[in-house]
Amino acid sequence: MSARRDSSSGWEDELDRLEAQIAADSRMLAAGQIPSDESGWQPPRLGPLPPDLAPRARQVQKDLSELGKQVTSAMRKNQEEQRRAGEERDKLRKIPPEKKIEPGPRYLDLEG
Repeated sequence: MSARRDSSSGWEDELDRLEAQIAADSRMLAAGQIPSDESGWQPPRLGPLPPDLAPRARQVQKDLSELGKQVTSAMRKNQEEQRRAGEERDKLRKIPPEKKIEPGPRYLDLEG
């Protein structure tokens, strides 16, 4: 029974960690930042998932999938904005510089 309890505790810790990472990444997306993909996540070696944690694990899996879609969308949007910014920059570079004219009087004193 002790091995089962250890496995359950390990899975609970892993699910807690994944839920915290999902929440942190969601906050980053809401702030307009794209989360790093350098999690280095490896499948846990905790043995079989206890049946009582299966609904929670399915929800984590669903949340991770949704987060992945949101990150992909944010990355596409970012790439499109960069492309448009590059186009605008290129247009601005094509505008010839204006000829500099020596400054003349700014007003005419009619009463002096």
